[in-house]
Amino acid sequence: MLSNEITLPPTVTLPDYKCEARVESIKYMSDGTASTDVIVTMKKSSFTLSDGHSDKFEFTAVGKAIPARLKDTVVVEIGFHVGGVKATSQYLYL
Repeated sequence: MLSNEITLPPTVTLPDYKCEARVESIKYMSDGTASTDVIVTMKKSSFTLSDGHSDKFEFTAVGKAIPARLKDTVVVEIGFHVGGVKATSQYLYL
């Protein structure tokens, strides 16, 4: 299991706000086509942030080997949503 940390800028004026992390896309880096052999799940996808406070989210990535794609990097976009609006994204390279 890997863990990652993201700090969101204060996008709202409320002292605390809820953030939702979602997998936006999983694509091969070489040609941008969707990857169907990698599955990403998040242990914690919803959390409350305070202005300037960072929080961690944990994820697991499971992949099956497709011979033609063994050396291709997979790019996972995880979007962070506040109030239903995407505030930022983070890209993971697997």
